[in-house]
Amino acid sequence: MANIDTIVTLFETVAAAMRVNDNTLPVSSIVAPTFIYNRVSAVNENVSKTYPAILLDSQPNINRKSATTTFLPKQNCYEFKLFVYDQYNFGQQTVQDLSNKQAKVETILNQYIAEVQRRALTTTNGIEVENIKTIDGFLAKDVHNSKLVQAYYKVKVCVNSDCVLGTFVY
Repeated sequence: MANIDTIVTLFETVAAAMRVNDNTLPVSSIVAPTFIYNRVSAVNENVSKTYPAILLDSQPNINRKSATTTFLPKQNCYEFKLFVYDQYNFGQQTVQDLSNKQAKVETILNQYIAEVQRRALTTTNGIEVENIKTIDGFLAKDVHNSKLVQAYYKVKVCVNSDCVLGTFVY
C-alpha cells in the first residue's frame, strides 16, 4: 500500500539519481538536479538554489477512485504539476536562443518522467503513472523570473489506498 508520501519519495529518489550534462561541464562536475517539493512560488523565494531544479507542486488535485464495500477508496489519484527549471541569465540570452534552452529543459523533463514511470512499473508499492503515452504540458520563459526557463507536465499518479476504517463513538 502507498500514499502521497510514497509518491514524493519516488520522485525525490529519481531526481537524486539523475545526472544532467549539457556538454559544457566536465564529467567530474555533473550533479543531480535540485529536487523541490513545494509551491511553484518557492522557485523565486530562495535565490540560493542550484539549477537545474525539478519542482513537484505540493498542492496536487486528488481524486478518489472506486470505493470498497466499506466505502473506502481502492485508489487515490493525485494530479501533480511537475516543472523543470534552469537558469537562462542575461549572459546566456546573448549567446543561446530561447528555443535551444527550452529544448534542454524539455529533454531533462522527458528523461526524468521516463525514469519515474520505469521505476513505478518495476516496484511493488502500487504506484501507477496514468496516461503515460500522452502527458500535457508547456514550455516557457518563466513569467515571474526573467532568468529562468521552464518545462512543465501535468502528471497523474495513482496509488492503492492504505486507508482503513476509523473509530467513531456515537
